[in-house]
Amino acid sequence: MSDQKKGKKRPKSYYIKCAAGGKRQKKTNVLSAGMKGFLVTCNKYERETVREMYNLLNEYADTIYGPELDDPAVKSADDSESEEEDMEKAMAKETSALKQANTSERRFQNTSTKCNNVIFVRTTVEDPCRLAHAIFQDIYDKQVQKARYAIRMLPIEAICNPGNKEVEATLTSVLAPHFETDFGVGLKYTAACKIRNNNSVSKNMILTTLGKIIKEMNPLHQLCHDEPDLVIIAEVVQKSCCFSVVKDYFKFKKYNLHEIVRKPVDDTKEDTIEESIDADKDDNVEDAETAELNENSEKTSEDQEKNEENVVEKEDGQTIDKLGNNAVDSIEKEVSETNDKVDNDNAECVKKCKETNGDTDNCEQVETIEQDVQGKQESPKQEVNDETVI
Repeated sequence: MSDQKKGKKRPKSYYIKCAAGGKRQKKTNVLSAGMKGFLVTCNKYERETVREMYNLLNEYADTIYGPELDDPAVKSADDSESEEEDMEKAMAKETSALKQANTSERRFQNTSTKCNNVIFVRTTVEDPCRLAHAIFQDIYDKQVQKARYAIRMLPIEAICNPGNKEVEATLTSVLAPHFETDFGVGLKYTAACKIRNNNSVSKNMILTTLGKIIKEMNPLHQLCHDEPDLVIIAEVVQKSCCFSVVKDYFKFKKYNLHEIVRKPVDDTKEDTIEESIDADKDDNVEDAETAELNENSEKTSEDQEKNEENVVEKEDGQTIDKLGNNAVDSIEKEVSETNDKVDNDNAECVKKCKETNGDTDNCEQVETIEQDVQGKQESPKQEVNDETVI
């Protein structure tokens, strides 16, 4: 037996099925057709959002519809004491009251949507749109924030399964009280459609059926997205299509509990802000102009310094040129004087040679004199070149 392999562990669903006696347990607390209530969106913190919505809805429902009977068993016990009935009858009434309390639904009850950050609070109130409008109107008038975790709260009048015939039937029942008007009376309307976790239903299908139904009721109704009289809400969450018709949709910031409390910027503040911006612009322009003037003055000063340096350099160059010219003139005078002397010496030598020998070709003195003359002529040229280089 030890060598035999052990079997796989059975899944949890098997044991649940066995505990239920082989029958599947029906989930009653799930979003389904036939419900009405409020669709609430949030960012995380779903438990806190549910608690917050219970407090908000009960606060306004008590003022509109009256308080809810929280403990009918206690009330029945008080009635039994007042009537002074027997103990057995009192116990029977208490047990029947407890059974009724367990089976009866509360006014507001959380319902699972199987969708993250989306909560549905079903209700037994006749008109959820009336209650939601009263809540948002009071918040709009008092400008007091009533919610911290909940973002949007959309009232839902009817829920159906995502089928063409069922969608058309529920839409006619929802739209009839609002759009079946007298002939000659037209309303402006628009639709807000959102689909979550469903690929079988499309926006185009819902909007086309919606427009067809409205045209059949009264062809004078017009589609208007800017300032509509009524807005049709269509929300699809998994296998449930939720519909309702609301007023003041854009006035209440798409039924957003946070945006409705934000105060718009006053005109006076806008004017002061614009004036401050203009003043800053003027200051910036003045700063830029002063910076340009400073840059131009610096450039002019630099140009003046450069011009002065160039003038000084030119003057120095002119002085150097004058000195070079004077040196050249003096050297040329010396060369001319030496040439004259050489010519005189040559003439005397030639006379002497003729007198003595009668021939000047073989005269050594004449050659030496000519060499001296060439050396003297070359030496001043070198000096002149050296001075000009300096």
